[in-house]
Amino acid sequence: MAETQIKVMDQMENHPAPPSESAAIFSLIERAARDPSTDIDKMQRLLEMKLQMDAISAQKAFNEAMAAAQAEMPQVVRDADNDQTRSKYARYETISEAIQPIITKYGFSLTFSEGDTPKPNHIRIVCDVMHEAGHTKQYHADVPFDNVGMKGNANKTATHAYGSTKSYGRRYLKLDIFDVALKNEDDDGNGAA
Repeated sequence: MAETQIKVMDQMENHPAPPSESAAIFSLIERAARDPSTDIDKMQRLLEMKLQMDAISAQKAFNEAMAAAQAEMPQVVRDADNDQTRSKYARYETISEAIQPIITKYGFSLTFSEGDTPKPNHIRIVCDVMHEAGHTKQYHADVPFDNVGMKGNANKTATHAYGSTKSYGRRYLKLDIFDVALKNEDDDGNGAA
């Protein structure tokens, strides 16, 4: 029995069930639930099998949507000046305006938060990328706390440094998740000389 179940699980992983097969399993579970002679352990295994099939299907839909969304992502223009480094960067608003319609079109939504980081003087920016099919993938970036300028002197209050760090982290994490390229590549201010 256990060997048969392992074979079935291997087949499910390699060949996710189409929605009709998932619906058929759910129908079988419903019928079994109404039958007083049904073995509860078997019913639990059927339910676990259905949940695994649904998770595999949702992950596949997520991956397909991500590939399609990334294929449509435009390059984003660096539209703001960083006076300290004499370089240009793309503002978060510019990035979102350019790519949010594609993110939404393919059924994604994003939520940002913070997490624990093992790196001292860093903030871990966390992004949960949720897909309408039910799969969620979490991404993160550990961003150095932005409280000093180019010469190493404190140039912000702690509150401003926190906001700057979060803004920087969200901006670049969003670019990384959807593999968005920036136009007018930064040359670290070398062109200004």
